[in-house]
Order: sequence, then structure tokens, then C-alpha cells
Amino acid sequence: MYSTSTDPTHLRFAENFRNIKKVFKLDYAYMSLAASGILSVNGVDADITVLTELKGQFNDKMSSFSVFKQELRPVAVAMMNLYGDHQRFLDELAEVYSAYKSVFRRSLYLGVAALMTVRHVPYEFRNDVIHQTKELYTIIKKEHSVITSDEDLLSYWLMAIISKSPEEIFRETELYFELFKNAKLTKNSIQALGNILTVYSGDPTEKANAAVTMLNEFKASKRKYSTSHHEIQSLGLVACSCDNIKTFVRQAVRTDKVLLSQKGFSVFSVPSTQRLMYASLLTQKENEDMGFYTSPSAFNIPNNIVNEAIICNSATALTIAARTMILTT
Repeated sequence: MYSTSTDPTHLRFAENFRNIKKVFKLDYAYMSLAASGILSVNGVDADITVLTELKGQFNDKMSSFSVFKQELRPVAVAMMNLYGDHQRFLDELAEVYSAYKSVFRRSLYLGVAALMTVRHVPYEFRNDVIHQTKELYTIIKKEHSVITSDEDLLSYWLMAIISKSPEEIFRETELYFELFKNAKLTKNSIQALGNILTVYSGDPTEKANAAVTMLNEFKASKRKYSTSHHEIQSLGLVACSCDNIKTFVRQAVRTDKVLLSQKGFSVFSVPSTQRLMYASLLTQKENEDMGFYTSPSAFNIPNNIVNEAIICNSATALTIAARTMILTT
């Protein structure tokens, strides 16, 4: 079971992060941030007693060398908390991860894809999603071999569960390289942003224009939205989900200021680009909950799923970078 509160999502997020860090003291902070985001956008409080118990169950089940136990543990336990049947979650996670390993090479991103699949895809459709993800990855990797990598895996997972054919998806993702050619973005960032925009309905030109307008509005508000591969994806979600960009940016900047004032969110604890990314995603969630958006879903899936995929992808990229730095120093 899990508990809920009536606090605004961004305040729940700050409190959840503090509580999660108490349970996962030695785990990567980026994963604790992501775990907090997952619980918070689902309206759930991070109960220290519950999470400690689930952490024990998780540790008993996973081997010491498992990617889930070494790096993904806070995120995995957060999803386990939301699943309800905890033992079934662990059993199915092992099964799904094994199925992914049969078609992809082992990676942290593969572990996150397995977690998202168990959490969001009905049992009878999981093999289809795994193979559709592989098909999309292969198609786009063939065209863009240098910039397509494991970092894109969760984007293709999202594409695999929406109601678009692989051909439609490929055509739209290709359009964004032309639409963003004057946006001062790297090809890597264009691909990452375009992948998320493709998950949403609407005219590609309008979606691309909304993303660029939002980037400029953040800049005008003296907030630099990160254009790195793993953070700019969040811009795709919020740009496709808001009716008034100027108003949204004002709200997100205000949320960013509130988070900065919270214990554990100083510039020395959470990078400013990460804080702004979460502030934007949490603002989007709060507005959606209040009915301020006209398009709360990405095709046939809720924004919550896109949100979870994006924050997990970002946390994974930063965790890999942090782990690499530790190993090379």
C-alpha cells in the first residue's frame, strides 16, 4: 500500500526526494530524484517505512551484480511500490528483462525499459512491444548510425506503444532534422527532441515551433533550458501539452524558485538544469490535474507514462556519466 497527500506535486516531490535519500543513502542521487518524480506525478508519498521494507524484498530477490540492484534500485523500488503485487512485479521484471536481453545488448537503459514494460504494458502485449521497440531502433539506427544509441531506447519504447506505424514514425522523426536546422541544436539533441514530439499528435511544424518558442521564452526569463540529449526530451512533453507557452514558462520558473528554496535542492545538490527540467514536468502535471490542458495525452497513452520515461532516461544518462567519472578518477 502507499499513502497520498494533498500537497502540490512540486512540494510532494521535494519531500519525497528527502525521504527517498534517507532510504537509499548510498545510491546515485539522480536515481533518487527520478524515483521521487515517479511517485510524485502519480500522487504518492514516499513512506520511509514502506520503502525500506520494499528495498529489503528487492535486495533479497536481485543478485549483487544485477543492473537493478547496482544502479536502478531507487527507481525500481518506486515502481514496485506503485505496482501493488510486489512479488509478482519482481518475478515479471526478471522475465521481461531476459526477453529484452535476447534482442538488445545489456545496458542500464535496457533495465529501465524492462521496468517501464512491467509497469505499463499488459502481459499479453509485452513481447509485441519488445520486438516493436527493436524494429524501430533498427530502422533509425540504419539511417543514423552515429547518433542513435542506447540513450534512445526509451524513446523507441514509447513509440512502440502508441498508435503509429513504424513507417509513420520514421517519416516524422526525419522531418525534425529539417525543421530544427536553424535552432542551434546538435543532431543528437534534435533526434532526442524529435523522438518525443513524434509521440504526440499534431502537425510536426507546429510542434517544432512550439518547442523553439518555449526555449526562447525560458531564455527570456533568464532560465537556460538544457539542450542536452537527455534533458531536452522533457521540453517535447511540455511544449506539446500546454495551451499558453508564456504562462507556462512563468509557472515553471516560479516552481523552479520554490524548489531551489527547498532543503536538498541547492545549486550544490541538484544541478540547475535538472531542477528546471523537473520544475517544468511537475508544472505540467499540476496544470493537467487542474484541467488546464486541452491535449493531456500522447495518442493513446497518458502523459504520466511519457513523464516517467523521460525522467528515467535522464537519470540513467547522468548516472552512467557519474559512474564513469568515478571509475576514471
